[in-house]
Amino acid sequence: MNYNGTGGVGSVSETFAILGPHAAKVAINTWDAGPYNLYVNGTAGNLSGWTTTSDMRLKKNIRPLGNVLEKIKDIEGVAYEWKAEEFPEKNFEKGKQIGIIAQKVEKSFPELVITDNEGYKALAYDRFTAVLLEAIKEQQKEIEALKKEIAAVKADRI
Repeated sequence: MNYNGTGGVGSVSETFAILGPHAAKVAINTWDAGPYNLYVNGTAGNLSGWTTTSDMRLKKNIRPLGNVLEKIKDIEGVAYEWKAEEFPEKNFEKGKQIGIIAQKVEKSFPELVITDNEGYKALAYDRFTAVLLEAIKEQQKEIEALKKEIAAVKADRI
C-alpha cells in the first residue's frame, strides 16, 4: 500500500491520501471495497452534505431522459427492515427503513444500479433525482393539458 499523509496533532485540516499506479480502493469496516473506490460497511455522515461533480463542461452526449413517467410506474417506495441477523458482517442499521428496491429500478434505469462482487445490488439514489425531476415535469404537462381541457368544457357550457 502506498500512502501519503500530512497534518499535525489536533489539526482539523489533515489530509490522508492513498496513491497507487492503479485505481486505489478504500474499505472501511470490511476487507472488500467491491466495485467502489470508497466503501463504508455501515453508516456514514457529513455535516454539510455530499456532492457529485455535475459540470456541463465535463460531460458529452448530453440528451434529455424523456418518457420517464411511464418507466417509474413499476418502481415503488417501500418500508422494510434489513436482515441484520442473517448478515451481521454488513453492519445494517436496525429498525424500520424506507427506500427503493434496486432490482425494480434496474429494469427501467440500469445505469442507476451497481452490482457488487457478491451479486448484491446498490442504487445510486442521488442520480435517481434526475429521473424524478423529469417525471414531475412530464406530469405537470399532463396537468396543464387537463386544465385547458376543463376550461374549454366549462366555456362551452356557458
